[in-house]
Amino acid sequence: MPPPIRLSLHPSVAERRALAALQAASWRDAYRGVLPDAFLEAPAEAPDGLAARLVAEWSALRLATEDLLLTAGPALAPEAFAVILGDPGASRTVGDAPPEAEVGPDGQGGPDRLAEPDAQGGPDGQGGRPYLDHLHVRPDARGQGLGEALLRDAARRLIGRGRTGLWLWVFEVNVGARRFYARLGAQEELRRRQAPYGQPQLCVRLG
Repeated sequence: MPPPIRLSLHPSVAERRALAALQAASWRDAYRGVLPDAFLEAPAEAPDGLAARLVAEWSALRLATEDLLLTAGPALAPEAFAVILGDPGASRTVGDAPPEAEVGPDGQGGPDRLAEPDAQGGPDGQGGRPYLDHLHVRPDARGQGLGEALLRDAARRLIGRGRTGLWLWVFEVNVGARRFYARLGAQEELRRRQAPYGQPQLCVRLG
């Protein structure tokens, strides 16, 4: 039986570290051979490594009431999570740096760094479609449909708020992610080179 999905906008310090650890595991599994091992496996004390960057990002993240943080599994040992930003153009971190993030399929990580609001705008007056900032499933929990369950739960909540549609960025090399989202109805909108966490990649915007 799939674990229950819960909504949390104010995760504790311990919960944030658990989410950062899950995200790091997802990236290491998905991007071995794509991103440098020195970046993926850098020790936590290395400021430019993946683990340190994710801990810093999650420590600084401040979600707004229109956002969604959905998790599946125990709070301190989550199996999957999704983050949807209701107003993609708003700052959600302490300090001047924009939040860095990634997206993926049934937890296979993804790129990204959000550097723009939804270029297509929208009728809801909040910068257009909500932005899927993260979708990750713990590598040993894949194959249970958790990624799709999180997205369907998010869609239900967004529809209840009068919001429809999502957009996201994903690495072009992440074929599994692109197939996953295509199966759910996403279409490619544009391609652009980006450098999430300083790692240059060709990225695909889906919507």
